[in-house]
Amino acid sequence: MKISLPPHGRPNRVYPPGTPSLHGLASIITGVVVVCALYFGREVLIPITLSVLLSFLLAPLVQSLRRLHMGQLPSIFIAVLFALATLLAVGGLIGAQLVQLAGDLPQYQVAIEQKIETVQEKTVGRADSLMSRAAATLQRVAPSKPSPP
Repeated sequence: MKISLPPHGRPNRVYPPGTPSLHGLASIITGVVVVCALYFGREVLIPITLSVLLSFLLAPLVQSLRRLHMGQLPSIFIAVLFALATLLAVGGLIGAQLVQLAGDLPQYQVAIEQKIETVQEKTVGRADSLMSRAAATLQRVAPSKPSPP
């Protein structure tokens, strides 16, 4: 029986796991503190994050308006009004879709009830008939108990 050695000629050694160091413990504590700070500060951090993202989205529009020799303040106002108009238009479209959906809700309710009944007939109804047939078959196949003397 021959032991195969790695290419460098020495056998591989497996060292026991080391004890956790102070550096590892500090990293874990720092991670926990950061996650807790983000969790408890979400009421403030979410609007700030959204405003930074919105500024990144509107910066190209502001720059193009500035190239058209408009001042910085009018460019910013026009970009913000454009963003607001876009948000209102999207909100209006979503609202119109919701109103249309609310109007068609009785029709959807009838269709959903029919589909639920069909599913119940195909699953529960068949399972009930299958169980009754299986019980009848077992009654025929099962040997009858001998009557006590």
